[in-house]
Amino acid sequence: MWPRTAQKEDKVIAVLSISKGDHIVEIGSGSGYWLPWLSEAVGDRGRVYAVEVEAELVADLAAFVDKEDLHNVEVILGTYDDPNLPPLPSISP
Repeated sequence: MWPRTAQKEDKVIAVLSISKGDHIVEIGSGSGYWLPWLSEAVGDRGRVYAVEVEAELVADLAAFVDKEDLHNVEVILGTYDDPNLPPLPSISP
């Protein structure tokens, strides 16, 4: 697993109440710092959509996702007006 830092990543993920199988979106993924923890939190059946609005950052994110083998992360080029998300699974109560 990835090294933990003073950011207390595990505690942040726990507060978000992410469950295995969830589909979640990170708007403004930047360098992808949180993607390994988000990927682990949703597990093999879940999905993380990492959205950025700058093409260069999207290319860097895609390279990071490939390097880290984050198979459940999809990198998306969004715009300031539209994150360009695919249809997400419906939520039933």
